Amino acid sequence: MGLKNRRLLLAKVETTYGTDAAPTKVANAILCGSLEINPIEGDKVQRNLIRPYLGNSQDIQVTTYATASFEVELVGGGAAGTAPQYGGLLQGCGFSETVAAGVDVQYLPVSTGMKSLSLYFQADGIKHVLLGAMGSVSFDLVSAKLPTMKFTFTGLLGTITDSAIPTDPTYTAVIPVAVSTANTTPTTLHGYTPVLESLTLDMANDVKYRSLINDQRVIITDRKPKGSIKLDMPTLATKDFFTIAKNATLGTLAIQHGQTAGNIIVLDSAINGVGISGVKYADLDGIDQLAMDLSFVPVVGNDEIKLTIK
Repeated sequence: MGLKNRRLLLAKVETTYGTDAAPTKVANAILCGSLEINPIEGDKVQRNLIRPYLGNSQDIQVTTYATASFEVELVGGGAAGTAPQYGGLLQGCGFSETVAAGVDVQYLPVSTGMKSLSLYFQADGIKHVLLGAMGSVSFDLVSAKLPTMKFTFTGLLGTITDSAIPTDPTYTAVIPVAVSTANTTPTTLHGYTPVLESLTLDMANDVKYRSLINDQRVIITDRKPKGSIKLDMPTLATKDFFTIAKNATLGTLAIQHGQTAGNIIVLDSAINGVGISGVKYADLDGIDQLAMDLSFVPVVGNDEIKLTIK
């Protein structure tokens, strides 16, 4: 009998696509929540047999892969220039990782040379292995809540075996801080510093599973980063978001969360790489707000969103 609350996720960047990188409980354990796995996904075909009696024809699984989704707290690496424990997950979502020792770690989207992951998921006593996994990620910052990243991965189905779940994984010791005035400053959108309720940035990677003769893999074929933001409505004289949206004017977004070295996270768009659309009225506590959709476009290429950990 397995217990729902006994779960473990390990993740490690692969050297060769689809070859097990053998993540360990010491170096590659992921502290996560809302962990779900679909161990056997894919297409089925029905045999559609004609017989002298009624009844179903057998379904045959013709493609097989697995998917996983989970949330990870958005925290630093514990010291400036130290990669966070979730750094490999970002690489599996089409980011590069550049470490400047003692300074910072930067993650930028790439269009070539994307990394794949080996994921081990343990549901108590059953171990699932996903190979060649690639996915997408979104960043959620909501006032008075902990900032999180939501990951979704698709991977080749490896083995499914009985295996005792390790009870002593090594998790990050960095504690997240709440999204708040004290912790989340400065924030700017199109040169304006808003009273911010929430911000979501979604890489919106197009992740495809391909199963052809002599080639089975998961690939990222495109990305269309998008987001949403809710903020207290300024006067038009202060910032006219209606005209910005109507004229399709591009601007810049920047937000910093955390004020202590080792637990500082900065999200930047490309300069003049953020569009605003779908401006709607909302309210919070009886105060007028604006809810707006964001789109992120490259300016020089592979610069739509930059995540800096320092």
